[in-house]
Amino acid sequence: MRRALSWRVALRAVILVAVAALAVAYRHTLAIAARQALDVGWLAAAVLPLFCVWNLAAAMGWRATLPSPSTPPSVLRLTLVRIEAQALNLLLPLASVPGDVLRASLLAAELPDGRWRGATSVALDTAANISSALLFSLLGVGVWWAAGRGDARALILVGALLIGWLAFLELLPALVVRLARSRRVAPDSSLGRVLAELAAAPVRRRSLRRATLWHLLERALTAVEIAVLARGLGVRLGPWGALFSTALMTAFTLVFAFVPAQAGAVEGALSIAFGALGYPTSAGLGVALVRRGRQLLSCGLGLLLLAFERRRKPADLAAPSQT
Repeated sequence: MRRALSWRVALRAVILVAVAALAVAYRHTLAIAARQALDVGWLAAAVLPLFCVWNLAAAMGWRATLPSPSTPPSVLRLTLVRIEAQALNLLLPLASVPGDVLRASLLAAELPDGRWRGATSVALDTAANISSALLFSLLGVGVWWAAGRGDARALILVGALLIGWLAFLELLPALVVRLARSRRVAPDSSLGRVLAELAAAPVRRRSLRRATLWHLLERALTAVEIAVLARGLGVRLGPWGALFSTALMTAFTLVFAFVPAQAGAVEGALSIAFGALGYPTSAGLGVALVRRGRQLLSCGLGLLLLAFERRRKPADLAAPSQT
């Protein structure tokens, strides 16, 4: 266990050093991108509202995974919890695990048998998020390649994404069923109940499909955010350009999921995407820097919400559904 942990720490350190070396090597491009990011102007004000809207769509996806017999928390409540979880993930970059633990623990106080039902819901929502990320990346890069603008590298990426998405859909349920039947997991334990709930097909599969659709909408709204920021830099991406840029960014964030704050993933993806579309790579980097600024603001908002969270009483947590 300790050896595996040390390898992970060493790998992350190597990646961070590599990112820092690239930043030094391309410091002139970074300086140009930083100046361009400051030129976005009033359009930067649209970033936070868009951030709230696509988080609302993601919360709807999470809500779709909640057990139907119970009264689920409101969409607004789940949206705020998501923002808190994102702030924690930024501070503790461990592949979104800290944020998922926070979401499950906060939800546990709001559902009957919440200790395991909350964890089941978060696990399903995380699976739907990964599935939507693979599918969105596949669609975005695939459409760009089908339009005749991609080369062999784009085709290889499309193939890899297709294999990854199909493998995820096929192997994940089998893995859950195998773990649920394992003798090492007590059926009456919290983990055993979570695995039993996750293995309950087809009910859970329907929830997973609904959640995946909501997360696809979340990613489409993210593409709108990128198009708006690019417009502030004088770049007219258009719907297909925004789709391709967001798809490539999503694919990069999947590959670099274990990198702290996914350093360099978004910046590299948008730079490559803008260059492939015929725009300056510095423009893509400028959009990424503005998004990083929004990320810091949303982190501050999440930490503020967490501070208020500690003062909430358990009776105040549950809110009647408004949708």
